[in-house]
Amino acid sequence: MENNKSYIDYVHKVYDYLHTIPEKGFEEYKTSTFILEELKKMGFENIDEGVAGTGIIVTIDSKKEGPVFAIRADIDALEFIIDGEKKMIHACGHDGHTSMLLTAASLIKERDLVKKGKLKIIFQPGEEKLYGALLLVEYGEKKN
Repeated sequence: MENNKSYIDYVHKVYDYLHTIPEKGFEEYKTSTFILEELKKMGFENIDEGVAGTGIIVTIDSKKEGPVFAIRADIDALEFIIDGEKKMIHACGHDGHTSMLLTAASLIKERDLVKKGKLKIIFQPGEEKLYGALLLVEYGEKKN
C-alpha cells in the first residue's frame, strides 16, 4: 500500500466484507480463511493456522535477541435472537478490530518495523465465549 489513503481504504474494505460474514466463536471459518488469504497476499510466511480451532498467529522474527510482543484482534461475533430468529452480528466491533490489525500487519511488514525480538500478530477465535484466550495460551505453552 502506497499512502495513508490506501490504508484507510483497505480498513474500510476489509471491515465491510467481514461485517457480511459474522460467525460464532470457534466457527469463524470464512473469517479465518479470508484473514489467511490476506496475510499470504502481504507476503507473510510464518503463519500458524487453526490455532484453538480457527485462530491464526503470525510470527515476525527479527532474528535478533529481544522481547516478544503481541498484538491481537478477536474474530468472532455474537449470537442474537431477532424476531425469533438466531442471527450472528458483529456487535462488539471485532470486524473493525480485525480490519485494523490486518492493516497494521501490512504496515509492519512493508516498513520492516520489527528490529529486534519477535512480534506475534494474533487473530483470536472465541473471545465472546471467554476461553479463546486460554486456548491460545495453552497452544503457546505446548509450542514452546
